[in-house]
Amino acid sequence: MLTLESLSLRFFVSKEHLSRAFKAHVGTGVTDYITMRRMVYAESLLREGKVSIKQAAKLAGYEDLAYFYRVFKKRFGISPGELRSGE
Repeated sequence: MLTLESLSLRFFVSKEHLSRAFKAHVGTGVTDYITMRRMVYAESLLREGKVSIKQAAKLAGYEDLAYFYRVFKKRFGISPGELRSGE
């Protein structure tokens, strides 16, 4: 799983340094950026309509479906089911 800690270990820097450098360069924190990219990926999967919501969640890196629903709704303002049905 991609996390701040796994990235810091991979690049041999402290979590704090990586976090500060990433935010200075990208403008957002590592965790927020990872979450945003996962949500954008899940949204594209759901818009295509070729996978179930559960599969989209899993492919985007979320094992806990209830948590995926909460994060998705917070990000897009609608649930994955509402996006899927076109509401």
